[in-house]
Amino acid sequence: MLNEFNIDIFDFIFSSNIELKNGEKNSNDLCQELDKKISEICKQYDFWNEYKYYFNDNCVIDASTLSEYQYIYNGFPKLKIATKKEYFEYKKNQIKESINNNGEFECEEFKKITKGICNEGKKEILDYCEVVGIIKYKGKVFIAAGDSPVYAIRYDNISAILYKEDEVKSLRAENMIIVQGNGNYISEIKQNSSSYDEEFFETVMSKLQLLIQEGVTKDKVELIEEACKEKNKNKVVGFLKDVASGTISSLIATGILCKFGIK
Repeated sequence: MLNEFNIDIFDFIFSSNIELKNGEKNSNDLCQELDKKISEICKQYDFWNEYKYYFNDNCVIDASTLSEYQYIYNGFPKLKIATKKEYFEYKKNQIKESINNNGEFECEEFKKITKGICNEGKKEILDYCEVVGIIKYKGKVFIAAGDSPVYAIRYDNISAILYKEDEVKSLRAENMIIVQGNGNYISEIKQNSSSYDEEFFETVMSKLQLLIQEGVTKDKVELIEEACKEKNKNKVVGFLKDVASGTISSLIATGILCKFGIK
């Protein structure tokens, strides 16, 4: 379980894997840095004995002897898909708490929450928060330069999604149960959710390119797009669940489903 005591370690592992993928860091050096971070909160052996199942199989090997308990690294650890989903939810909740406290998106608070995380990792976290609907982008947010896809972040182009009282009432009205008929006979019960569904389709359509960037095939994305155009919500939800739990394990699809409370 991720908590305030171990989140710095998960931040470090999440960010380091991005830097390793980009060829910016050395695996052996990162393993040494990781041991130092772990030793700041507990013994290295105790940490891996409890949390090794959160990471790829055999990333650490129990090399204990009669005189010493220890784990040795078998490559730098990687977050499992389920762990990565839990990690993104944890970071989202940290950012949401900051928004609730400050009444807006505070870039300095975000920098504290993501201290030590590389810019590309910050982008992944922000993209997740944007998909689930706690922030929104205004114009261009991420600036690429040279080999870096996220050389800089324009925090002024990020704002919190805040609902005024009349908007909340409107949302409640859109989702209220409507009973048609008289006191003796009910002819029809339905949910007035057309506006809610339209928001769902619009959100999915706006994230199609992000799904492709995650590795979802163009054929699958085209099927999702076609189902949105047909206004077939069940079909769209089915496709999103498929890519969320499949080989790609799309975090964008997971975020969309979470935003609309679909399990």
